[in-house]
Amino acid sequence: MNESGRAPWRAISVTGIAALMVAHSVAAIANESSCYAIRDGDRKNMCLAQAKRQDSYCYAIRNADDKHMCLALVKQRRSECYSIRSSDLKNQCLAQVR
Repeated sequence: MNESGRAPWRAISVTGIAALMVAHSVAAIANESSCYAIRDGDRKNMCLAQAKRQDSYCYAIRNADDKHMCLALVKQRRSECYSIRSSDLKNQCLAQVR
């Protein structure tokens, strides 16, 4: 115990967790703003879906294979990979989503 009455590891871990949360939030905002600079609609929606972790952006993607890839990545749902027609993209999806 230290002078505050807490175990030293606990004070460090709480501070460390807070720092990680702030860093993650800043990185997410930076990623989102970069997505808005993308001109291609499908690519922009794929970027936003992954940066914000919101599947609603995936449904705005016109290309069916890319939509399924997006849903698989954002929802971490491997079953979406099997709806992809392109064998290369399907295999990539299956490798990335576990």
